[in-house]
Amino acid sequence: MLKASIAYIDFYKSQIAGSVLMNKIPECIFLTKGEILTINPSDPKIHTGYYDFSNFIFDTNLDKIGKGAFGDLYLATHKQDNKKYAIKHINKEKVIENNCPLSIIYQEISIQLMLSHPNIVRLYSYHENKTDFYLIEEYVPKGNLFSKIQKSKNKHLSEKQSFRYFIQISSAIYFLHENGFVHRDIKPENILIDNEDNVKLCDFGWCVNLLQNEKRTTFCGTFEYMAPEIVCEEKYDTGVDIWALGILLYEMLHGYSPFRSNQHGEDEYKDIFRNILKKDYVIDNKLKISEECVELIHKLLQENNIDRISIFEVFLSRWVKKFEEIEKKKKEEEKKKKEEEEKNKRERLINEANNSIDVFFKESPEEIKKRREMEKLLKEKEEEKEKENIEKKNNDLFDGLMEDIKTANESKKTRSKSRSRTMKKRGKSKEKFEKANNLTTINISNQDLETSNTKISPTNFNGTKSIIKEVSEEIEKPSVYNNKTLLNAKTNFNLNDFRDYTFINNNRNHNNNSNELSNALQILENANKNDRDTKKKEKPKKEESFWSKIFSPFKCGGD
Repeated sequence: MLKASIAYIDFYKSQIAGSVLMNKIPECIFLTKGEILTINPSDPKIHTGYYDFSNFIFDTNLDKIGKGAFGDLYLATHKQDNKKYAIKHINKEKVIENNCPLSIIYQEISIQLMLSHPNIVRLYSYHENKTDFYLIEEYVPKGNLFSKIQKSKNKHLSEKQSFRYFIQISSAIYFLHENGFVHRDIKPENILIDNEDNVKLCDFGWCVNLLQNEKRTTFCGTFEYMAPEIVCEEKYDTGVDIWALGILLYEMLHGYSPFRSNQHGEDEYKDIFRNILKKDYVIDNKLKISEECVELIHKLLQENNIDRISIFEVFLSRWVKKFEEIEKKKKEEEKKKKEEEEKNKRERLINEANNSIDVFFKESPEEIKKRREMEKLLKEKEEEKEKENIEKKNNDLFDGLMEDIKTANESKKTRSKSRSRTMKKRGKSKEKFEKANNLTTINISNQDLETSNTKISPTNFNGTKSIIKEVSEEIEKPSVYNNKTLLNAKTNFNLNDFRDYTFINNNRNHNNNSNELSNALQILENANKNDRDTKKKEKPKKEESFWSKIFSPFKCGGD
């Protein structure tokens, strides 16, 4: 049943490549895109028999939902998915009686089968026999735009509502012109409204495909919507659709067409043509139509096709841009509102969760408040305890240092007698011995510590750890430790290094640790004094002692 129109489909597809195509796409949020279907007859639903008449149930409770020049429109429901379709019936005899060839019907079917756009009524399939055509189309339930205008309160639409319908039809016309088609019969009766208040263009009986720079001369369309070039039987192109858009916009805002006639019979269309050629129309100021809208109507209804704006320029007009800005602000507000709603929803869920926990534990508001205060106090105590542990650790480190210094002092006292005998045997004074080994003595008093702007920091003992470790290691060797080892430790333990690593300037009072350190250093100085006293009393031995053998590897210079 589709073979008759396949030839027409292939013919029009071959012409689209050379049709009047748009070089640029206007940047407009209202422009909707469509698609030219490549091989619509290969739709799987066609091969599976989805569109067979036996699969449809016709609604016998309703009369015809529409009427056309060559037939009627009926409502049918599909048995498989309960989807509603509009079945358009066309009688072949009526087509011939109106002096129209059947090729016009095949042309309409072929073009509409290829078109897929949100604002164009979709043709899914069709059936044909010897006497009739049956077109299976998309069902659009809310009637046509002409009925909508006539049923409105003031017999016309508001500017906002008119813009909504106008911009959607303009998107459909842009899609047609982009692919080289011209509709040639735009009017409110050929515009249907769906459940979501969107409009769809239908009735493609006069639609044709134009090659690049091609023009037509066919006298067709509806009288009140005919462009001056059609009335004068001149060559025309897509400009006739632009003129029709201007008439459509005017009629939506006023409730009547601008070139209507009060005459009847043959004089009616003559009067309409006279008004079109005179361009005799008036904008009603009582309707308070915006300046941008009036400007667009004048640009659409230019008598000369060259002066008329293109469908591309319609989307760049001031009137469209004004509504575009309004729509953008509306979307931004909706986005912010949605974000606030989501935020409030999250907060509400959190509060509900907390309330659920409180209800689960059966706590009164006072108990809940008390429990939360206790949790806060426990958290603060844990933080204080953690700080105390850190301070205790630092103090323990400092106490360990003091203990190591004290142990070194005690070890020195117990061995002072042995060291003095060794020094006497070698026949050197302490001063010569220190000079030979490049040794220095630390002299620091409590008064020096009290007058300095320094404070001992128990957190940094990097400079003294190595010294104390060296002293402690030597003390653990009872048979090797001697006076020179201790003096070497004292030499390394100089005041500058100790201050570099263990003193921090902070202009505060000294604590007990600074006094302990000064006392420890004073003990070391007293130990040196005891060495000098004991050295005079002991007698030198003739034989080489065990300690002199140990000392020999540590000499820094010769005697």
